[in-house]
Amino acid sequence: MPRIRWCPGWSARSPGTCRGALKAIRAARVCARERAWALAGDSAPGGDGGLVTVDLDATIVIAHSEKEQASPTWKKTFGFHPMTAWADHGADGNGEPLALVLRPGNAGSNTAADHIETARLALAQLPRPLRRRVLVRADSGGGTHEFLTWLTARSRRLHYSVGMTITEDIQAAILKVPAAAWTPAYDGGGQARDGAWVADITGLLDLAGWPAGMRIIIRKERPHPGAQLRFTDLGGHRFTAFAPTPSAASSPASSSGTGSGPDARTASATPRTPGCATFPSRATRKIRSGARSSRCL
Repeated sequence: MPRIRWCPGWSARSPGTCRGALKAIRAARVCARERAWALAGDSAPGGDGGLVTVDLDATIVIAHSEKEQASPTWKKTFGFHPMTAWADHGADGNGEPLALVLRPGNAGSNTAADHIETARLALAQLPRPLRRRVLVRADSGGGTHEFLTWLTARSRRLHYSVGMTITEDIQAAILKVPAAAWTPAYDGGGQARDGAWVADITGLLDLAGWPAGMRIIIRKERPHPGAQLRFTDLGGHRFTAFAPTPSAASSPASSSGTGSGPDARTASATPRTPGCATFPSRATRKIRSGARSSRCL
């Protein structure tokens, strides 16, 4: 039987407060993950020397009674709207939960402070040598000035691919893209994606106020049979916009936008019930100004 190694943060002398308990639990999870990923070798995220993909997403968890912070959601249900972070294990794996921040059901999908907090918690859950080799992905809820400014801080050295809401300006820019400018999109394995094309519309937009060097890539795809088109889906195609790491955006064939991986989660997904769905009805306490202690992970 393998020996269990002692890890910092496991001490029984940790303060018996919520903050102390969370700190100890998080430290233990980091230690366990580091050991598990080391045993997995090249099969672990980043084990082959590539980037560790961290997907951020807000999801709805249904509550069937009036628990603390439960409230009506934007999908006309009742419950919670936690912000989550997952380590992507690729096409042959699944999403590994890194962080989950409990939020009321009426919390917004594009709240920058919640994206930043969840990203901080997720990065702290990665083995330390991998924290400079991370691709952070988020849907259009993460396409805010504040979150992108945080992601692009030089000290973090993060890669990113963040969805952007298709505004009127972006829609107008799409209409100006010449047919010859659309190039085939490729999936993560380098294979051409059937019925999908990409174009760089950065030069058609005024990006003043956004991080320096930011670029906007548009992907258009033929919708799958039965899909409902939106008013922004021009010419019968489904359009998505995303801002990738500037160095990655230099290749128009990139399809690294949010949702390209099998485990990328979107807020429009069917509400699901994770293992921590039995939220306490009276567990939220203030541990510092503006902070909540009701965290699952």
